[in-house]
Amino acid sequence: MNTDTNSPITDLIQKGMLSRGIKRRELGLMLAEGKDTTKAYRRLDEILRGDRFLPAVVQRVAATLQIPAEQLAVVWEAHEKQERERTAERCRRETVETMARRGPHLWGRLPEKYHPSLITVLGAEFFLLVRLPEEFVKLSHYEMIREVGEAVREHYQHHRRCRLIGYDYRQSLDEAYRFDAEGEYVRRVDENPLDSKTFVRIGKRTIETPSDLPWGGKRE
Repeated sequence: MNTDTNSPITDLIQKGMLSRGIKRRELGLMLAEGKDTTKAYRRLDEILRGDRFLPAVVQRVAATLQIPAEQLAVVWEAHEKQERERTAERCRRETVETMARRGPHLWGRLPEKYHPSLITVLGAEFFLLVRLPEEFVKLSHYEMIREVGEAVREHYQHHRRCRLIGYDYRQSLDEAYRFDAEGEYVRRVDENPLDSKTFVRIGKRTIETPSDLPWGGKRE
């Protein structure tokens, strides 16, 4: 049995099994209590592999191994911290990849509660993304305001595909600037430049969706 994993919960359970001399087969039978052994083994294996940690299942396994609740609480807190860090790192990587793929661009801003149904089919990028020349990143601040404002006016007047209230100009991971629909500069955007949300409709349901999904659907 591997007792050196990337999960503090898996480590705790494996060490608990070793200290009590309980093997996987025996623990699975104890958890099943004469009922669905297949499900019991599946849930146990998810923990031992570090794949999935359902709180109720983890608590039951820990109780069966007589692991103190206080010890489990400390390890669970470490597990949640680890998951937050992994999620943040995954989002950072996705953000870097998305920005590299898009380059400098405008992202159209929708009015509140206005969610074009066709985003479901054609994707948020079709409606909201406007790519700009790479040369824009070399402009001075004054030139950037002027050139982006002109790009906004041009797109809003001639190329927009849905109702918009303005645009965010995204120049890099750390720089985003807001313009109104007439191309007037509003302010620098302090939040993550790629942290925009859009919405899609599926039947009568409206679902909030990360803007970088090219097809506008939910990510599994």
